[in-house]
Amino acid sequence: MRSEFRPHLAATFLLWACHAAAAPADLRTTAHEYYQWRDAADPVTTSDQGEHRYDSRLTDFRMSEVLRRREHIRDLLGSVSKIVPEGWSKDDRVDLILFQSQLAGADFFGRQLILGAVYLLSGRNLWTCVLAHGFIDTFGLTAAYLGWDD
Repeated sequence: MRSEFRPHLAATFLLWACHAAAAPADLRTTAHEYYQWRDAADPVTTSDQGEHRYDSRLTDFRMSEVLRRREHIRDLLGSVSKIVPEGWSKDDRVDLILFQSQLAGADFFGRQLILGAVYLLSGRNLWTCVLAHGFIDTFGLTAAYLGWDD
């Protein structure tokens, strides 16, 4: 990620962490900022989807950047999941659900990318991935059951 985007990203995250969206307008602002960040962080997909502002750039797939993007998405998903849409219109509640779904999909892709890296690093040994996936699921379910994921 370019250093020029980092201050904006940090400020956006700090503002979001201090103030959970209480109104649909806040959710729309957060979603817009996420889409701007996503477009800059993954310029190849952005260009593939028809937005050509970042045609001259490639997505940075260094593990440090992949993990940084995953962490950002996971933190944002956690914040959005805490929103209680009481008093919101039906359309705004649907927008919240769709935005959460998009974030969950992006979070899932990041986890699959990690398993793909494990597969390649293990010399294309599928059992390594099977065991890693089992460990991740077991730990995740245990954490959810014991309340560690709150």
